Amino acid sequence: MKKFFVVTMMAVLLGTVSFCASAQEKKAEQDKGFWFDVSASAGGMVMRNPAGSNAKFGMNRASYGIDAVFGYRFNNYVALGAGAQFVGEINRNDVSIPIIVRVRYDILDKMVTPFLAAEVGYSVYPYSAKPRPQYAREGAIGAGTIGVAIKSDGNHRAYLGVVGSAVQVTNDGARWYRKFRPELRVKIGYEF
Repeated sequence: MKKFFVVTMMAVLLGTVSFCASAQEKKAEQDKGFWFDVSASAGGMVMRNPAGSNAKFGMNRASYGIDAVFGYRFNNYVALGAGAQFVGEINRNDVSIPIIVRVRYDILDKMVTPFLAAEVGYSVYPYSAKPRPQYAREGAIGAGTIGVAIKSDGNHRAYLGVVGSAVQVTNDGARWYRKFRPELRVKIGYEF
């Protein structure tokens, strides 16, 4: 009787381990694959306030953005993709189109997880006017995002994040050189 009990328990244990391993492999396969990310953001550049203002620095050059990124998710944590953004400035008839590469890291393998993302790219100014207007977005960009994502079935995630970036803009003066400006944005998006 003891021998039968031990053999039965071993069979159940091996079956359970085998089922769990199979479920883990299936989950890992489910988390891999191509993904598409769309988001909207709003924020502004952190710049010196105009003369007469009490604050030395503030949020200026308010803007909005829409982006789309297509890429590959290597597992439930790391994803890499490339895409484009459309950035327009509020109260100013000025737009730019950044081309970007984004890497994203989900910290936990849970339904709700914090995440980190980094992106680099180049912002294309679509108008031919030269010299460019002051603070036109043109040149290199780099950004980092910290946020929280809510995962549903498969690779679908809704997320909210805060983006800090360095944006290259044209500056006034005789040479119209480019200069980096810091920018803060709030981003909401969906990944599938």
